[in-house]
Amino acid sequence: MVCQMEVTSHLLSGVAFGSVAETSKVVLAARLAEQTPAQSLTIMDKGFYALDLLHHWQISGMEKHWMIPLRKGAQYRVKERASPGHEMVELSLTPQARKKWSGALATLTARLLSKEVSGRTVQILTSMCDLLRYLRANIMDLYGHRCEIEHGFRKMKQHLLNNELTLGSKKPELVRQELWGVALAYNLLRFMMAQMAYNIKIQSLISWDLNRRRCI
Repeated sequence: MVCQMEVTSHLLSGVAFGSVAETSKVVLAARLAEQTPAQSLTIMDKGFYALDLLHHWQISGMEKHWMIPLRKGAQYRVKERASPGHEMVELSLTPQARKKWSGALATLTARLLSKEVSGRTVQILTSMCDLLRYLRANIMDLYGHRCEIEHGFRKMKQHLLNNELTLGSKKPELVRQELWGVALAYNLLRFMMAQMAYNIKIQSLISWDLNRRRCI
């Protein structure tokens, strides 16, 4: 099961299911690329580091960008160095990956950003290569929202599944049904929370506006 979550509302925007005996999470993630809207950014976990997936993601629609931590020991060639810790790099896809994904190119060009966080160097790879349109500081700030995604998935696992390591269902079709139930229940709760937050914000703005008028 691979899920895609909207960062601000924590609502699930996409879900893909599959048996570990028949597919992989990279293949499941590729299914979500088709339903991801154009002109979007998807922040991926390091477990989805696969150059063929990243290439497939960005060619599946107009300006479908991605961001992911650079894999330790990854090989790349520096094409251009904008500043210290800010480079345009070229990564090579394996022959197996090119054969697996139709239309895959031999190389993938990406932007590599490095930043010191708590005494360690964090390296972020992204498809947002336009240096003028996508500022370095803004990209690093966006990557900080990754913890919001982790928070959302933690809520799902701890509260809806009660920290259980296994599901109650045994048959594949029932497991799929149970997972759909968890995803739907989670989204309903998050939607209600988002609506409540929106209403409180609107009420606060109205109250502030009335008080301001009284002062005048």
